[in-house]
Amino acid sequence: MAGKTPTQNLQQALEEVQSHLEAGDQRIKAWYSDDFDPPENFPELETAPHQYLIEGGAQLHSFAADLTESSVELGDPANDAELVLYGVGMERLLTGVYLKVDSAEFIQKMVEKGVTPSFRDCKWVLIEELTERLPSEQCGMVVLVLDILWELRNNEAHLGYHSYYPAQVRRLFLEVSCLIQQLFADSEPAELDRIREVIEERRNQRAPAAQTVEFDLSRSP
Repeated sequence: MAGKTPTQNLQQALEEVQSHLEAGDQRIKAWYSDDFDPPENFPELETAPHQYLIEGGAQLHSFAADLTESSVELGDPANDAELVLYGVGMERLLTGVYLKVDSAEFIQKMVEKGVTPSFRDCKWVLIEELTERLPSEQCGMVVLVLDILWELRNNEAHLGYHSYYPAQVRRLFLEVSCLIQQLFADSEPAELDRIREVIEERRNQRAPAAQTVEFDLSRSP
């Protein structure tokens, strides 16, 4: 019997990827709801999915921060990579928040639509939570920082020809990331201390009279 063709091998690879991703979704559902059974042939999860996502976001943001510790010029590939890391990392953080605060609704959307909630859906779940913990002005600034990040991330992912990257937003992406981790992580990700260090360094680099946005990152809940 002849071996598989290259096309058949690729089709098999696609099916294996899809099978593993479906198993991942099933593991998440089973963690939060007794209505779902975990998939067979996979070990039990040791970390809550929301914590895993928040830790993953922290890792990407820490890497992005260190990527640009040296000066880079607009249009440098490091800028592009940094924006993608910030964008994907923030998606992980917001998805983790949604899973933590309303896992039942999150899973319902997965079942009904076959996909996880969008960045926009997760963003407004975060803001609803923050309105109970932060002044309204700070909540409004979080929304704007997330919107800036999403615009820049989408530009780099889908076109990236005409880039514009205000210098101060690098720090603000990290400040919002830090805020989310402090408020919603079950335990602080290992990378959070490094993120705090970079935030402090960048705050100290500002001109003394600069009127720039700054978030309250005190660790009180």
